[in-house]
Formats: sequence, structure tokens, C-alpha cells
Amino acid sequence: MAENETSLFTREQSRRLDQLAIEFGIPGLSLMENAGRAATDAICEHFSAPLADGALVHVIAGTGQNGGDGFVVARQLQARGFDVQVEIVGDISKIKGDAAPNLRALRRLPTRFVEESALESALSFRRTIVVDAVFGTGLTKAPRATHSTSLERMRRLSNHPNVSFVALDLPSGVCAETGQELGDVPPADLTVTFGGLKRGLTQMPGRELAGEIVLADIGVSADQLGVETGARWIGVDTLRSRIFPRSDAAHKGSAGHVTVLGGAPGMRGAGALAIRGALRGGAGLVTWVRDEPPREGSEWTSTPLDAPEIRQSSTLVIGPGIGNEPRLSALAQTLAMDHLGPAVIDADALNHIASRSGLEELKAAKGPRVITPHPLEAARLLSVDTAIVQKDRFGAAEKLASSSGAVVVLKGAGTIIAAPGSGFYVSRVMNSVLAVGGSGDVLAGLIAAFLADREVRRPALDAAILAVGVHGFAGECAGWDRGVLASEIADAIPKVISSLITPPRDILR
Repeated sequence: MAENETSLFTREQSRRLDQLAIEFGIPGLSLMENAGRAATDAICEHFSAPLADGALVHVIAGTGQNGGDGFVVARQLQARGFDVQVEIVGDISKIKGDAAPNLRALRRLPTRFVEESALESALSFRRTIVVDAVFGTGLTKAPRATHSTSLERMRRLSNHPNVSFVALDLPSGVCAETGQELGDVPPADLTVTFGGLKRGLTQMPGRELAGEIVLADIGVSADQLGVETGARWIGVDTLRSRIFPRSDAAHKGSAGHVTVLGGAPGMRGAGALAIRGALRGGAGLVTWVRDEPPREGSEWTSTPLDAPEIRQSSTLVIGPGIGNEPRLSALAQTLAMDHLGPAVIDADALNHIASRSGLEELKAAKGPRVITPHPLEAARLLSVDTAIVQKDRFGAAEKLASSSGAVVVLKGAGTIIAAPGSGFYVSRVMNSVLAVGGSGDVLAGLIAAFLADREVRRPALDAAILAVGVHGFAGECAGWDRGVLASEIADAIPKVISSLITPPRDILR
């Protein structure tokens, strides 16, 4: 698990950080030198074996400041004795700012400046590390024809068995804000990003195209300069600040009561998994509302739809597997608005909201609400195509939150948590074991468990952040890539929670 909570930057926020650093007294040339040196260190560490065996380093530099970072890397690698050649994409006369003196310095050295054909020739017989310093964060729209051709060529060459790619700040062609491809993007084996992690590196496809990500120190941090980005990557410290050991006097009442409304005939598994998530998350009591005669499970009880105690539950989970069953659907609609306590609204309940008056109605809900849409459900709620949601997940999460007044958990690779006026939190975990039916039901139950805890009165946003982090790490504990059941993710939750809490004291000393 990664320890630190990390700020996430947009393109403009990255530029603002550089500007403030210069105002703080660190010249732009020093920032560029620090970035290039940090990237060189990362390259030498990551590719130590091929460099020691005589690999060629081919720097492809653009005419902007990202190209300047590439010039520094080329000079630094030359100084360490490695074989380096430099290719410049674009009109050299346009190289300005801090990049220009770094180009002049490189020209005073015995540097090989080459045409694009030199790379193709080298690849046929020699291991080559290509440093992508074409755009970085500078690209905001599809590149012009000249650059588009260069990116297409780089992407094609990235498939060659003798080549490895390193991206400076971002793989060229990836949008810093959204992670979308603005052109043909050469996928990197290593991305060294400067000053702050870019939002686009936390979302697909940018996250996958970046390969291993290293956050380089440029000599000043956002915290030092008081820069608040409004978006953070969830680390272990994010979770530890939101979960605490229970008191020795804890009991099932203080642990909280969760009621699950879901699991219609034919979809009972969804309700059962939400229950499992709530129990594994620490709920003291769990009740399953069922449209059939009550029966007891080994760890939970059930109650009919008309039972008055439903409204007395501390926290509700509404939606997993309710389908179109009329009585369940009607009760779900009523409780989503009228329940006085917190409620997690998931799955089919979201679809019912989308088909009726929409998100705006949730602003009138009588208690805190957390909604947990996957991209298709989010698209229905926003009345757009799923592709629009995925194209800008931060924008979609913000719109969902502002329209509903609820805390939003936009599920998917790089799950985003948003609340009105509270910025974003993004899950670090991207593990395809979470892509299994029932995983989201477990998450809904887990959020409810953290909301229901009466010893720690968590705001809905904190409960969602904690649950998303614990759920993701539970997936990692359960396995990797595939083959893990949703119930196994739930069963790994206590192990994750235990690792976040100080071990209990031994009263026998």
C-alpha cells in the first residue's frame, strides 16, 4: 500500500506551481535542471542493466518546455558516460524560454543531433531507450499534422522488441486533465512526472499508457507554496486518518445497524453481498428487507417490506438487485427521499431515479446520501452516452455531485469520489479482480457500515473515501488480475482494516 496522500494537478495548476516557485525565488532554469536531473536518476535506476550493457538513449524533443526537459536529460546522461543522440520534432527556431539555453548548452557538447531515420537504423541491432519529450502537459487538443505523424511513428516504434520508452511529465498525446488520448500516444514503460501528479495519470487510458510512474522532486512542493489542487490520490495515511480502534466497551448497537433493501427473486446474490460487505466492514447489526416471509441468516436477520423498524435503521443500502419488482421499487423510492439517516443508493435504485425526475430530487432527501454509479448508470443519470462519462470522469463526477447534492462514488478504473464543494479523491487501486459481479454490492455495504458506526460519526464523504480505499486494497489482498469472487473481496476487508489500525494492546505483560 502507498503511504502518502498525493495531490493531483491539472495542466493549469502545474503551470501555476512553476510560476509560484519562480516567484518564491527558484529560477525557471533551476526548476528545469532539477526536473531533468530527477528524470535522469529515474532512468538510470529503472534501466540500469541495459544502460550498463551499452544501450543507446534516443531523446525525441519537442520545441516547448518539455523539449527543454529532454535537453537536460540528454546532457545529464552524457555526463554519466552514456551514448545519447537527440532528435528534434518541429521548428527549432520556435524553441524559447528556459528550453533555449539548455539547447545551446547541449550544442556546445559533442552531442549527436540526428534525423528520425537514425532511430529506425539503431533499433535493428541495438537496445534503445527512447525519451519522449515532445509535449508533456502542453497538449490540449489533437496535434497538428506534423506532430501527429511523429506521434504515430513513435507509437509504431514502441512495439519494437529492442525499444523501451520513457515519458517526461506525460506520455505525449495524453490529456493532463482527463487521461484521454488526444492523438496517437506512444505507451511508456516509465513516466517521470514533475512537481505534482497529473490527474490524467490516474484515469484510463492515461494510467495504462504511462507504465510505471515516478513523481520527481523539482525542489519545491505544492504544500510548501500553499497550492491546493482540489484533488487527491488516496494513500494509506488518507485511510488511517478516518478509522480508529473501537473502544473495549463497544457492542452491536454502537457498531451500528445497516438495513439492506435489495435482492429481489432472481437477484438475491446482490443483497447477500451487500450484507456481507456491511458485516465485514464492522456493522453490528444487519437486516435484510425481503419481499417474502422473513428468515434468518447465520449473521443477519430479515424483515418484511412493511415492517416499521426499517425506518429506524441507522443506515440504509438501497438498490442492489431490486430489479423492477414493484413493491421493492416503490419502497426504495420512498426511503431514498424520506429516510432521516444516511443511505447508500446503488444499482437499480439509481436506474429508477434516472427514469423518473432525475438527480435533482435527491437534493430534497432528508438525510445524507451516497450514490455509487458505474459509468453506464452515471450516463443514465446525466442523460448522456457512457463514452461522454468516460471521456471526462472528473467532470462527470462533479456534475453528479452538484446536481444531486450527494456524495458520489463514480466506480471504474480510478474510482472517483466527489462531493459538492469538496473536490475529488481518487482510488490508487487498479486491479481487474474488482471487475467481477457483486464487487459493487460489497462496496455499497461497506460504505454503509462506515456510515452506521456510532462510535465514529463519520461524514458521508469520509465514509465513502474510507470504503473505496479499503475495498480496493481488499481486492489486492484477495488476488490479482482475475478469478477472485466478490465474497472473497468482502472476506479480505477485516485484514485490511486490521493493517490500518494500531494492533490491540496485550493486557498480560
